[in-house]
Amino acid sequence: MFPSAHTSPSTLRRSLTQVTEREVGVAENFVTSLEERAAAMERDAGAMRKLVEAARELGEDRGREAVRLIVRERPGIWALVDLRAEMKRRGWFTSNKGVDVAVSRLVGSGEARHVGKGRYEFSDSNGKEGVIESPASGVA
Repeated sequence: MFPSAHTSPSTLRRSLTQVTEREVGVAENFVTSLEERAAAMERDAGAMRKLVEAARELGEDRGREAVRLIVRERPGIWALVDLRAEMKRRGWFTSNKGVDVAVSRLVGSGEARHVGKGRYEFSDSNGKEGVIESPASGVA
Protein backbone atom coordinates (compact mmCIF):
# COMPACT_ATOMS: atom_id res chain seq x y z
CA MET A 1 0.00 0.00 0.00
CA PHE A 2 1.54 3.19 -1.13
CA PRO A 3 0.37 6.51 0.18
CA SER A 4 -1.56 8.56 -2.30
CA ALA A 5 -0.80 12.13 -3.20
CA HIS A 6 -3.64 13.17 -0.93
CA THR A 7 -2.27 11.41 2.19
CA SER A 8 -1.73 13.84 5.01
CA PRO A 9 1.77 14.18 6.48
CA SER A 10 0.54 13.04 9.91
CA THR A 11 -1.00 9.89 8.41
CA LEU A 12 2.18 9.26 6.50
CA ARG A 13 4.29 9.69 9.66
CA ARG A 14 1.98 7.35 11.59
CA SER A 15 2.18 4.78 8.81
CA LEU A 16 5.99 4.96 8.70
CA THR A 17 6.18 4.74 12.49
CA GLN A 18 4.06 1.56 12.46
CA VAL A 19 6.24 -0.01 9.77
CA THR A 20 9.40 0.98 11.61
CA GLU A 21 8.09 -0.38 14.94
CA ARG A 22 7.12 -3.63 13.25
CA GLU A 23 10.53 -3.92 11.62
CA VAL A 24 12.27 -3.13 14.91
CA GLY A 25 10.23 -5.86 16.60
CA VAL A 26 11.17 -8.36 13.88
CA ALA A 27 14.83 -7.34 14.13
CA GLU A 28 14.80 -7.64 17.94
CA ASN A 29 13.25 -11.11 17.70
CA PHE A 30 15.88 -12.09 15.13
CA VAL A 31 18.72 -10.82 17.34
CA THR A 32 17.29 -12.68 20.35
CA SER A 33 17.10 -15.84 18.26
CA LEU A 34 20.71 -15.40 17.13
CA GLU A 35 21.86 -14.83 20.72
CA GLU A 36 20.10 -18.01 21.86
CA ARG A 37 21.66 -20.01 19.02
CA ALA A 38 25.11 -18.53 19.79
CA ALA A 39 24.76 -19.47 23.47
CA ALA A 40 23.78 -23.03 22.52
CA MET A 41 26.76 -23.27 20.14
CA GLU A 42 29.09 -21.97 22.86
CA ARG A 43 27.79 -24.65 25.24
CA ASP A 44 28.34 -27.29 22.54
CA ALA A 45 31.83 -25.95 21.85
CA GLY A 46 32.65 -26.07 25.56
CA ALA A 47 31.52 -29.67 25.72
CA MET A 48 33.61 -30.51 22.65
CA ARG A 49 36.68 -28.85 24.21
CA LYS A 50 36.21 -31.00 27.32
CA LEU A 51 35.99 -34.15 25.18
CA VAL A 52 39.13 -33.20 23.26
CA GLU A 53 41.02 -32.52 26.50
CA ALA A 54 39.87 -35.84 27.97
CA ALA A 55 40.99 -37.67 24.83
CA ARG A 56 44.39 -35.97 24.97
CA GLU A 57 44.83 -36.83 28.64
CA LEU A 58 43.82 -40.42 27.99
CA GLY A 59 46.32 -40.68 25.14
CA GLU A 60 49.08 -39.10 27.21
CA ASP A 61 48.40 -41.32 30.21
CA ARG A 62 48.36 -44.41 28.05
CA GLY A 63 51.61 -43.40 26.36
CA ARG A 64 53.37 -42.90 29.68
CA GLU A 65 51.92 -46.11 31.07
CA ALA A 66 53.12 -48.03 28.00
CA VAL A 67 56.66 -46.70 28.47
CA ARG A 68 56.50 -47.52 32.19
CA LEU A 69 55.49 -51.13 31.42
CA ILE A 70 58.36 -51.58 28.97
CA VAL A 71 61.08 -50.09 31.15
CA ARG A 72 59.77 -51.81 34.29
CA GLU A 73 60.58 -55.14 32.62
CA ARG A 74 64.08 -54.00 31.76
CA PRO A 75 65.28 -50.85 33.55
CA GLY A 76 68.29 -49.07 32.17
CA ILE A 77 69.15 -46.81 29.30
CA TRP A 78 66.77 -46.75 26.39
CA ALA A 79 66.95 -44.94 23.07
CA LEU A 80 63.68 -43.47 21.83
CA VAL A 81 63.98 -45.52 18.65
CA ASP A 82 64.15 -48.69 20.77
CA LEU A 83 61.11 -47.72 22.81
CA ARG A 84 59.16 -47.05 19.61
CA ALA A 85 60.24 -50.39 18.17
CA GLU A 86 59.24 -52.22 21.34
CA MET A 87 55.83 -50.55 21.35
CA LYS A 88 55.26 -51.52 17.73
CA ARG A 89 56.50 -55.07 18.43
CA ARG A 90 53.81 -55.33 21.11
CA GLY A 91 51.19 -54.06 18.67
CA TRP A 92 50.67 -50.77 20.46
CA PHE A 93 49.95 -47.97 18.03
CA THR A 94 52.16 -44.99 18.55
CA SER A 95 53.68 -42.09 16.71
CA ASN A 96 57.22 -40.81 17.09
CA LYS A 97 55.84 -37.67 18.68
CA GLY A 98 53.71 -39.70 21.10
CA VAL A 99 56.73 -41.58 22.46
CA ASP A 100 58.76 -38.35 22.66
CA VAL A 101 56.01 -36.62 24.64
CA ALA A 102 55.47 -39.59 26.97
CA VAL A 103 59.19 -39.88 27.76
CA SER A 104 59.54 -36.09 28.19
CA ARG A 105 56.74 -36.15 30.73
CA LEU A 106 58.34 -39.05 32.56
CA VAL A 107 61.56 -37.01 32.73
CA GLY A 108 59.53 -34.08 34.07
CA SER A 109 58.03 -36.25 36.79
CA GLY A 110 61.45 -37.63 37.77
CA GLU A 111 60.78 -41.15 36.52
CA ALA A 112 63.48 -40.94 33.86
CA ARG A 113 66.67 -39.04 33.18
CA HIS A 114 67.94 -37.67 29.88
CA VAL A 115 71.46 -39.06 29.31
CA GLY A 116 72.15 -38.18 25.69
CA LYS A 117 70.56 -37.35 22.37
CA GLY A 118 67.43 -39.48 22.21
CA ARG A 119 68.59 -41.61 25.16
CA TYR A 120 67.00 -41.87 28.59
CA GLU A 121 67.74 -43.76 31.75
CA PHE A 122 64.94 -45.45 33.65
CA SER A 123 65.51 -46.82 37.14
CA ASP A 124 63.87 -49.99 38.39
CA SER A 125 60.83 -49.90 40.65
CA ASN A 126 63.11 -49.76 43.74
CA GLY A 127 64.68 -46.55 42.47
CA LYS A 128 67.99 -48.24 41.59
CA GLU A 129 69.52 -47.13 38.34
CA GLY A 130 69.82 -49.77 35.68
CA VAL A 131 73.11 -50.46 33.97
CA ILE A 132 71.89 -52.51 31.06
CA GLU A 133 71.65 -50.79 27.71
CA SER A 134 68.62 -51.76 25.62
CA PRO A 135 69.71 -54.59 23.29
CA ALA A 136 68.69 -52.93 20.02
CA SER A 137 71.01 -50.00 20.61
CA GLY A 138 74.04 -52.28 20.56
CA VAL A 139 75.85 -50.55 23.43
CA ALA A 140 75.45 -53.19 26.17
